[in-house]
Amino acid sequence: MSANTFFWDIPTKIAFGAGAIKDIRKPEIRELFPGNKVFLVTSSGNSLRSAGVIKDVVHIFENAELEVVIYDGITVNPGIEEVKEGLDLLLESEADFVAALGGGSVMDAAEVIAGLAGEQEEDIRKYFFTGEKKPAKRSSKGLPIMKIPTTAGTGAETSGTAHVVIEELGMKGEFKGDAPFLAVVDPELHVTLPYDETAFGAFTALIQGLEGYISKKRTAPAQMMQIATLGNIAQFVNAAIEDGADMDAREKIAFACTMSGLSGQLGSTTGLEAIAHAVTGSFRNVPHGAVLAVCCNEYFKYFLDRHSCDEVFSEMAMSIGRAPVEPTEFLAGLDDLKEAAGLDELRLGDYGIEEGDIPELAQKAYAGRGEFFRNDPIPMSEDDIVKLLENCL
Repeated sequence: MSANTFFWDIPTKIAFGAGAIKDIRKPEIRELFPGNKVFLVTSSGNSLRSAGVIKDVVHIFENAELEVVIYDGITVNPGIEEVKEGLDLLLESEADFVAALGGGSVMDAAEVIAGLAGEQEEDIRKYFFTGEKKPAKRSSKGLPIMKIPTTAGTGAETSGTAHVVIEELGMKGEFKGDAPFLAVVDPELHVTLPYDETAFGAFTALIQGLEGYISKKRTAPAQMMQIATLGNIAQFVNAAIEDGADMDAREKIAFACTMSGLSGQLGSTTGLEAIAHAVTGSFRNVPHGAVLAVCCNEYFKYFLDRHSCDEVFSEMAMSIGRAPVEPTEFLAGLDDLKEAAGLDELRLGDYGIEEGDIPELAQKAYAGRGEFFRNDPIPMSEDDIVKLLENCL
């Protein structure tokens, strides 16, 4: 099942560890910056500001003799208008590069803002893939970007791919930008995360790792990273949730999420990711990790019931700490992790999704990101997606 040929091209340099954000003042890291003026993209919410994270990071940049311009207009599951506003402000700022400070939504938005800095088109939707036709090619590489995640989740800090909501379509479009020149993964920036964001972030990385593990496009190095993802989250997610200041747990979860993101570049996610993009594109109040947590059991059960890759499920069961390693033990282990994270009773209906919404969501998932479903162990039809979502209401 594993694809044993791969092309490893991950150019992003990674500064990892507690206090890593302060290391940007070191000459060997400071010299990586392509100029002296940075456009800092961050969240519109108050959590980072009230915790002093934005102020501290700006201070560190300024101590490294960088001028900082801030755009703090990004919401959860950002849309085209937020990105366009940021792009206009970036061009006005005449900054040399972009820095993303925030979670997956901020990093996605910043990736697009940086990537389209060299374009003149007013309608930037043409640069996104939505399942219908190939997106327009960029005429330039845009501006360099660095990413500073303040959550441990998607692992987007090393990725040049971003997803943004196309409002009129009610779905997320995919943008292919350029890999960041630097990712600064500092678990000290995650200490003030609220309980639910810690849980959703950890489950995002966990499920991405599990998807990659069953994918037809799994590669040997991706599998190595997925095992690191699964083992660290299974062992440390409870501690990170119970005590946000537990730096050992925070560091292990941050490492797992970075590994999850890297594994996605060496392998591929599967149909569950397409389902999550469809739901969060239509219901922008729903965290990506919430969809993955709610739907993961039904999704994996589909393949377990059909014995499509029993050996792989046994391996995954063992990776998340279940023994004996019968394939069905995997779901029991997943249930245990959801309960430990406080996500076991979460349902799609909690976010206002109703039965009448399901057929359209299934259609968007299948039509918009059909290539993800082609990575599944066996085919899953649109009707199968409808049944899966109905079981998750």
